[in-house]
Amino acid sequence: QAGVPLKRNTLFRMASNTKAVIATGILLLQEEGKLSVNDPICKHLPAFDNEKCRQITIHHLLTHTSGLRIKTLFLQPLMNKSKEHPDAPNLQLEVNRFANVGPAEAVGKTYSYNNPGYNTLAAIIEVVSGQPLEKFLIKRIYNPLNMTDTSNHPPAEKLNRMAYVYAYKGGKWTVRFKQEARMHIPFIRGSGGMVSTTTDYAR
Repeated sequence: QAGVPLKRNTLFRMASNTKAVIATGILLLQEEGKLSVNDPICKHLPAFDNEKCRQITIHHLLTHTSGLRIKTLFLQPLMNKSKEHPDAPNLQLEVNRFANVGPAEAVGKTYSYNNPGYNTLAAIIEVVSGQPLEKFLIKRIYNPLNMTDTSNHPPAEKLNRMAYVYAYKGGKWTVRFKQEARMHIPFIRGSGGMVSTTTDYAR
């Protein structure tokens, strides 16, 4: 709020700073020999085993050089629950939809910051680790580093510590996010969504 000094334990929506944590998760799995950044992503996500996507590697996603040009976090609208997919929408189902779109530019030839690429990396973490994304991040990164105020969704019991998020629109500043648990996407993702403090994130 305007004029109110931030406290040391203020919780922030970390937005795209989430991506550094996802990259860390990928490299932890590489250290364990469970994947290589040179792997084609179709090795871990069979939906991408098509002519358009077969050349995309994990390294391309990490470095935003995959050729993907999807402008939204996920394709809209998200999937609805169905008899075939009773747990829809979820990270892996929504990421698999990117495979039908594929790269708009030659793989590995150009750079373009891309949120879907990091959501795809997050899905790879789930598949390779055999764990839901947040469970993996808690076990492998947050707990070992004593990041006790970090999660991938606004914690209901700590909402009074959440910072307000403002956006400049129509010539004035307006509140984009209040102290609330609302999330744009109803599942944990890799392109954003992390909540943390400056102290935790520095760890």
